[in-house]
Amino acid sequence: MTHRMSPRRSFVIAFCLAAPLFAAQEKPSWEVNFDQGMADFDAGRFAQAVSPLAASLAQARKFPQPDQRTVKSAHTLAITYQLQGNLTQAESLFLEAKSAVEALGPKGNSLLGYVLDGLGELRLDQGRPMEAEPLLRQAMQACRAAHGETHLCTLTAARHLGVLLTVRGSPAEAEDLLQNVIGILHRDSSLPRDFLAGCLANLATAYMAEGRYEPAEPLLKESLELGNQEGNPAPVLADTLLDLGELYRLENNASRAEPLLNKALHIYEAANDPQQAAALSQLGRVAIDQGKYAVAKQRLHQSLAIYQHLLGSAHVLVARVKAGLAEAFLGERNYTEAKSLIQDALETERKTGGADDSSFARLLMIAGKIEEQDHCASEAAEYYRQALDIYRKSLQSSHPERTQAEQQYARFAKSLRK
Repeated sequence: MTHRMSPRRSFVIAFCLAAPLFAAQEKPSWEVNFDQGMADFDAGRFAQAVSPLAASLAQARKFPQPDQRTVKSAHTLAITYQLQGNLTQAESLFLEAKSAVEALGPKGNSLLGYVLDGLGELRLDQGRPMEAEPLLRQAMQACRAAHGETHLCTLTAARHLGVLLTVRGSPAEAEDLLQNVIGILHRDSSLPRDFLAGCLANLATAYMAEGRYEPAEPLLKESLELGNQEGNPAPVLADTLLDLGELYRLENNASRAEPLLNKALHIYEAANDPQQAAALSQLGRVAIDQGKYAVAKQRLHQSLAIYQHLLGSAHVLVARVKAGLAEAFLGERNYTEAKSLIQDALETERKTGGADDSSFARLLMIAGKIEEQDHCASEAAEYYRQALDIYRKSLQSSHPERTQAEQQYARFAKSLRK
């Protein structure tokens, strides 16, 4: 699946739309700054939003604590930093928001779900999905208790949990959550259509994770159409272009994938958006499929540099781009470099707790292919067997990725008997 960070840009900060804390004629500097930051945020001007939001937080900290304004400012500024790839700064602010909302006690119940959701999404971006899942489940429960089943707080937490479950290899549960959210959004036209667009794309991604490509395409096209109608910021639309481009790549349709991925990349570059790393990674994969290994290496090295700068060298997204680079070097028969890269990738994936899902199996298949082509049959056989064991536990027998792995191993085993 796409090597990308979480979809925080489409988070609906519903608590910021609550009744103002002050009458309009008494607008203090906190509200002025916060409103300006929110206007920039909603327009996708994340870098510009930092200054007024930071000013609002500085003002909020001067009020007698605990205070809801501290929660709102810290939480929104944290999301703004997260969207720009500054996870270290985002983490300190999310933790401040969490401490502040907990200090409010029952008075903070209406905000608690938002804060837990934000922290859960951050953990996912940090490559810590095991920590993210309980936070997102708690967020959904807190939102439901405070606001009800159909409130945007609850729907947002459910959406993000669905995204996480897709990443963690539980697409069936993800589908149930996302389908429920989409059903509510379809029944209530007063709820934001741009939020519906994002949920449709997330459901399509869950289908893609199951190898069900046919029902994914109309969902992504509907998402793109809704996003255009709502005038979504360009990077939000690029997210759906990226998903659609990946879908066509998985269907081995490079002629349809490449233009969409290039369009997404140009949008991200113009906005200096960190998701350009994901577009570069996908374009690298397309180039590998086409046998254009020099182009693939260039794209993947660019992706790797962005991810390493944002996330550090020990992040799962870095590992998966390294695996792509290993395939590119394998295509050039540079087995030494390919082995070094895939071993780094496998080690990182093991450390992040992903050694029992299909993403890890994918890396094992690459390692097996490298060893096979380097005429190390016993090592190749071990990698292939480990991969198939995981695939058989995690994917349906009809899944294209599992089918391809079974065929690859069968061909390898047959070659040994000659």
